[in-house]
Amino acid sequence: MARRTKNESARDFRPGPIGWARRRVLPLLAKGSALLGIVLLGAWITGRVLTDEHHWSQYLYWLPPLGVVGGAWVLLVLSTIFAALSRRLGGLILRPVLLVLVIGCSLYLLLGVWHLQRVVTVSDAKAPDAIRVLHWNHGGKTIDTDAWGARIKEIDTDIVLIANPDWGEERQDLLEQFEYFAPDERVRWVNYSYRVHADPAHFRV
Repeated sequence: MARRTKNESARDFRPGPIGWARRRVLPLLAKGSALLGIVLLGAWITGRVLTDEHHWSQYLYWLPPLGVVGGAWVLLVLSTIFAALSRRLGGLILRPVLLVLVIGCSLYLLLGVWHLQRVVTVSDAKAPDAIRVLHWNHGGKTIDTDAWGARIKEIDTDIVLIANPDWGEERQDLLEQFEYFAPDERVRWVNYSYRVHADPAHFRV
């Protein structure tokens, strides 16, 4: 019987769909998942560095941190699973890069954005000579103005900055929560549009 050559044996071998997927599809999925995670974190890092300095970068800055970092972790896990099931290497270099990025971004999210270290290192008590400033981007959100005003008093805020508040009656309701800053005996008009029971010199609308 004639001995079969290696090329003839290879031509006769026809891998099944599972074998084909493990050789062709899974390595691509492993590489693509890792690459997508790197691109996602790169966009988020760019937004954090440039903030809203440019019109286009503000959209990157608005990316939800938890969704971006959490999504990157999911993509890293998926890439690892795809690579473990595949018969060829996929994303071998990209996964370590993604791992370093996602760990760094996670630490930045916890300590630089959420400031979890303040739970241990910072007290809520206000120093006697301190000036506490509160900044809030209203952004058209519907809020409970009474609860908001109570919270302002609770944290003993000295200066309140509200960005992008709604016009109309809701802005009037917000202003009324701050009357305790400079109470007055009569109603005054602020910017000829809104009234407060306080000294209008303490308000800028």
